[in-house]
Amino acid sequence: FRRVLFRSDLAGGDSNSQVRDATRVSGNIVAVGAGTQYMTGATASSGDTPVNWIQGSALSALPEGQSNSSIASRFVTGRAISADGSIIGGSVHNSATVRSAEAALWTSGGASVSGLGYLGSFTATNGTNGAVNGLSADGSVAYGFSAYDTSNLQQALRYTAGGGKVALGFLNPGDNGS
Repeated sequence: FRRVLFRSDLAGGDSNSQVRDATRVSGNIVAVGAGTQYMTGATASSGDTPVNWIQGSALSALPEGQSNSSIASRFVTGRAISADGSIIGGSVHNSATVRSAEAALWTSGGASVSGLGYLGSFTATNGTNGAVNGLSADGSVAYGFSAYDTSNLQQALRYTAGGGKVALGFLNPGDNGS
């Protein structure tokens, strides 16, 4: 699938790309996913750059909140795209010093990124994670998950610009590890 859609990888990295979501905009396929940018054997592990691709164009990296190419990488990616391609959801590095990722939204088809932070009010530590996994058709509502404390216990979340982050609870009430 990568060969058919992306036809390439990001320069300077291992050969590894993947598509997470795609849509058709004005007759062209627009896809989001991940590409490898950091070289294996360098100070960072390989992989983990969010990317987008427009049919007929080269694969391009989406902007990240923080670059952490000097530490062990954390998988970050574009995971969802709105029907018109204007909003992308996924995850970004949020620290240059720890292995962490947070839910994020890119606007203007990937031109700018906003990290959504975590459900709790804490500083990222190694292993705290979050991501947007789905978007409404117009991109106004994002769904995903977020750490809510430094032990990286995670909870489903819903996000809107007007309402912010809302925890959706757990499948089994009282079981905050489910």
